Amino acid sequence: MKETTIKTFYDFDNQLTHRNRSCLCRGVDDVSFNLTPSLFRHVVPTDIDLSETNMMWLFKTHAVAFLQRVPASDLDWLTIAQHHGLPTRLLDWSLSPLVACFFAVSRKPDVDGAVYIYDVIDFAKQEEIDLKALTNITAFFPSHATKRVSAQSGMFTVHRSATCP
Repeated sequence: MKETTIKTFYDFDNQLTHRNRSCLCRGVDDVSFNLTPSLFRHVVPTDIDLSETNMMWLFKTHAVAFLQRVPASDLDWLTIAQHHGLPTRLLDWSLSPLVACFFAVSRKPDVDGAVYIYDVIDFAKQEEIDLKALTNITAFFPSHATKRVSAQSGMFTVHRSATCP
């Protein structure tokens, strides 16, 4: 992983001139933050799959009454759960480096933030992602996007669970 220290917005803009336009960008407000989905940060590794199953069951049970349409797939459910604060195996990204920059600098002005750039070769079609057979980190466009996801040019990577091959 290549690391570059940026001091000004001009430097940030210059670093972006040669990037691929399909790169995913993620801003974090503390440079020490690891790129780990929230599910893996909050749960004991041996209990990840059981915790995910139980949390998603409870979330689905309560969320249905508030949704305009019921999600068609488990990945749709994960997308909605992610944006309502439930720990999931998804990691939020944006196609906009400016959105990532905002998240890196807006909340903790006295702490060094970071913008991660992930040059994705292929994006998966959401309907072709099988969560039970996932072997690699997979980038996708969310089909069940909220207004907030759309406004932030939101994308996700989905990470395999503990029991995937």
